[in-house]
Amino acid sequence: MGKGYSAIEARRRAFLATLTSKGQVTLPSALRRHLRLGTGKKVLFVLDDDGTVRMEVPAYPDVRSLMGAAGSLEKPLPWDTVRDIAREDQLAAKHRSGTA
Repeated sequence: MGKGYSAIEARRRAFLATLTSKGQVTLPSALRRHLRLGTGKKVLFVLDDDGTVRMEVPAYPDVRSLMGAAGSLEKPLPWDTVRDIAREDQLAAKHRSGTA
């Protein structure tokens, strides 16, 4: 860790950043490298019920990034068919988790 960090912070891997007047924070370079974040990448701040704030890197930060994630079809399916497949998948997931 850099100059001015205590041994406790080093063990916890805490990173200190300063909030600007615009409400922006620059993530320390070690944290950016660890999270593999580059310019323009998105981060997600999650506020848990207990008040804990977590920062995550979303796998799909926006709808556009989902393009092609599910593969492709040989031909388009009618909406009713897509909806039926989604319902079947949802029921199967509930059955697997025991919440059906």
